[in-house]
Amino acid sequence: MTTGTVSQPGSTVRESREIPLPDLGAVIHTDGVPRDLAAEIPGLHGCLFTTLEYQTAVKHEHPTGVCVLEDPRHVLLFTRRGAEVDVHNRACVCGPGEIDRIHRALFRAFPDVRRVRLDVVFPPGELPAAWSPVDELTYMMIDLPSSVDEYHQSLGKSTRKTIRGYGNRLRRDHPDVRMETVSPAGRGREFVDKLVEWKIRRFRECGRTTYWEADPDMAEGAAALLELVGQCRVTYIGGAEAAIHLCLRSGDTVAGYEGAYDPAYQSYRLGFLTMYDAVCAAIESGAARFNAMAGVSASKELLGAKPVVARRVTIHRSALRRSLYLLGGKASRRPAGRAALRVAHWLRRDGRASS
Repeated sequence: MTTGTVSQPGSTVRESREIPLPDLGAVIHTDGVPRDLAAEIPGLHGCLFTTLEYQTAVKHEHPTGVCVLEDPRHVLLFTRRGAEVDVHNRACVCGPGEIDRIHRALFRAFPDVRRVRLDVVFPPGELPAAWSPVDELTYMMIDLPSSVDEYHQSLGKSTRKTIRGYGNRLRRDHPDVRMETVSPAGRGREFVDKLVEWKIRRFRECGRTTYWEADPDMAEGAAALLELVGQCRVTYIGGAEAAIHLCLRSGDTVAGYEGAYDPAYQSYRLGFLTMYDAVCAAIESGAARFNAMAGVSASKELLGAKPVVARRVTIHRSALRRSLYLLGGKASRRPAGRAALRVAHWLRRDGRASS
């Protein structure tokens, strides 16, 4: 299975201004995202969430710049909003030293910025800076071996028995079943709509509501992303689609972005079988990792996935800035809080709070 990973320029990619910071081994590009750097991101990080395609199609973000770090090399998109910078590095592996250099480079490039938000995949207590928590995401990652046979043998005996048993029954009852990798080729929205239809039917049978219903705009973003960097792993029974997995490639990593199956085939555990098939297809494509995403972890763990926690944090210029920020809306309702805000205003006005 192969998919394109060349970044599409879009309106975000344009000429930018460079701010070199040699002592930090960093360069900050402002006022736009250079085309060559956008194209480098997928292969460099192997992380869907860091790409320009994901930010524009799914998050509806239009990054305003790029932070480039050397030794090791990182190319990270960011969006500046007034006094805040959001770094789009969700699930990207950076150590404490690298994160420290990234936020210091951004603070130095933008003297008026007071907060930098980014993700860490290590305990935030290791950060050598004042920080506060935002949220966290646990996603499931499978490190892939070089062959499907090696992967299959790495699974537990019970899991292999389940795959064999339900797979044999499916083929016995439906001899024409086949699984193929299909390019969206202008049919991205069609595949996503079919997937969402199955999801809604299954959830309603259980009296539940899917996030696709809660946020109907998700389908448009998923379809756009599929067209840019994805392929579908489709199961056909009787010539009709019976299951669909959206497989999105970023460098050496395939993300099993979303999957669903026709509820008529629930007795065959088709969801489990087709996720196993998607992992095998990723191995055959030469991928090194399969990101099984967030969600119910039990079945993914059976297929070899291990949890990885990405914690989003806010890094503040100083402990004082953090205290004022955490005080938040309470400050305006308390005399001491109002006094603290006045002090902060004086510091900003006189330029004495730049570190």
